[in-house]
Amino acid sequence: MLASEPAKLDTEEQEDEDEEIALPPIATYNEAVEFIIAADENRAEKLMADLKLRPDLAEEVDEEGLALLHVAAAEGKLSFVRAVLSCPSCKPGIRNSRGENAAHVAQCKSHSDCVEAIYVAIEGVRATEAWYF
Repeated sequence: MLASEPAKLDTEEQEDEDEEIALPPIATYNEAVEFIIAADENRAEKLMADLKLRPDLAEEVDEEGLALLHVAAAEGKLSFVRAVLSCPSCKPGIRNSRGENAAHVAQCKSHSDCVEAIYVAIEGVRATEAWYF
């Protein structure tokens, strides 16, 4: 019976390795930036869930005026761009200290899919604002 126990442990260890590691919720702007830079595209749902808990993170900026949308666009991570854009507090046209919005940042890095998503969001905002004015 002892010979069969290690095989069972090996199977349990493999199952543990296959499961995703549960990360704590993102609590600060800097944590969000680090997550966007380090995480794979398939982890955008975690960012979206955390932005539901802390929607104010989508509008925070650093000393250079970079919002999370600028960071996701610079990294070319379309799923993260969409996650940030889905947050109600996100301002898609927000500009950094050099006057660039996130679409400009993405364009400079040749991330055309991110540019398109951001411009669609900007135009949607403009259309909504025009309706009220």
